[in-house]
Amino acid sequence: MLSCLFLTGCGTAQKEVRLAFKFPLDKIYHYVYNGKISSTAYENGKLAYSGDRTDRITYTQEVVEMLDSTLARLRYIYSMAKDAGGGGDARAKTWTSEFTMANNGKIVDFSSDENSAVQSRDYFRYLFEQASSMYPEQSVPVGYSWTHSVKVISDTGATDASTTYKVKALVREAGYDCAVIEYKGNMIIPIAEKQAAGSSGVTSGTDRIEVNGVVYFAYTQGIIIKQDESSRLMRTGTMSENGKSVEFKIDERRSYTSSLKQIENK
Repeated sequence: MLSCLFLTGCGTAQKEVRLAFKFPLDKIYHYVYNGKISSTAYENGKLAYSGDRTDRITYTQEVVEMLDSTLARLRYIYSMAKDAGGGGDARAKTWTSEFTMANNGKIVDFSSDENSAVQSRDYFRYLFEQASSMYPEQSVPVGYSWTHSVKVISDTGATDASTTYKVKALVREAGYDCAVIEYKGNMIIPIAEKQAAGSSGVTSGTDRIEVNGVVYFAYTQGIIIKQDESSRLMRTGTMSENGKSVEFKIDERRSYTSSLKQIENK
């Protein structure tokens, strides 16, 4: 009996891994994004639009500079091919974004040259504050979970937006040792912005986003290998211009997969 107990106690320690992004200056990561959006929009209670769109985007990620030992400025260059069908953008386009990110996944600054972006800088600040993964500062085993919560002031008052993460497994994915991280949560993002340059129009309202996803994180390399996500965005608000206002409601269901395809040495 004692020998059985000793044998049972051997080799039972769980492996723990550190979830932290790494920022090599000598590499460029190439990804492919495939997404689908199904949208329905109403204006003053009447159907204004309903349709589907698919997007295929290739993009690169590289470290521009290290700001300190845990903080880096990253540059993303996106390219979307002209769509031949499926409700996507009829024009080919390329744009660049830069993020300042900590090694725990927190995004602390953002800029983009995408002229078609309709959201304000405040919108993205609220979005990244809630969507940043905020990985733990210590090594964690399979089964470990954590929650990232943010207090938000919306049209219905103060409330919490939170996302819960859980390490579900350690697996091999595309040749890398990965932690499989599942997440589920809600985001609440106020909208308050001008509609276009030179316009007196103002849009105000709230985005409420429910999200479910899974990340395959290569913990040795400190990079995301693959991410699958599905979400539902419910936007309500008012567009006002020249003394007239329109109440709107948008319901969007989104899904996407983003996968690492190549690592290029600079």
